[in-house]
Amino acid sequence: MYYKLTDAIKNVGVYPQVTGMNPEFDWQAFEKANREFNPLLNNSVPAPITLPMRPGAKVTDALSVVNPSWPFLAVNERLLHFLQSVQADPLRVMPTTAVKKGVPYPYLLVAIDTRRPEYVDYQKSSFTIRDMEDIDSVPEEILIVNAQEYNSLLRQYGYSKYIQATKLVLKENVIQHDIFRLPHYATSRYLVSEKFREGIEREKITGLRFDPIESAV
Repeated sequence: MYYKLTDAIKNVGVYPQVTGMNPEFDWQAFEKANREFNPLLNNSVPAPITLPMRPGAKVTDALSVVNPSWPFLAVNERLLHFLQSVQADPLRVMPTTAVKKGVPYPYLLVAIDTRRPEYVDYQKSSFTIRDMEDIDSVPEEILIVNAQEYNSLLRQYGYSKYIQATKLVLKENVIQHDIFRLPHYATSRYLVSEKFREGIEREKITGLRFDPIESAV
């Protein structure tokens, strides 16, 4: 079984734990540097200096964050070491600091740039498409037969159209990673294996929740 990796809304005091960043941090540049076709950070894009935690938030191994850009997880060294111990694509790591009541806590923004559309059974999954600029438009059902066709649609429409998986079915027999990303049609940041979930629970790592893949749409 596979799960979508989500924030642990319960047991973190308040949710989300982090609601803002330093005013001098250029989020627009940061977001632009992390888009689908330009995933690597430009060296000129500064890292956020602090992650100010909300009053009442607990300091957990993973922090729920309103920002940064959606591919990133905010993790501490303990969780980073766990991520480095499982089967995954190369991680991109950027140091940052969480601050609670004036006390700094070292954290890292971690992302996997590689997306794995080959893990999706397109013929059993279902998709819709709509205009990005018209949020009130009714999504239209669209047939996507394989990863190559999805990539062709992405090249055709870019970010003018929004494609969403209304039903997501994985080819579990070909998956080779314990944590991985899918293209933007899957709304969860990451999907993880049963082995990953069991390891997190065994190590008592806090701040994460696992929802069965049936809800990862």
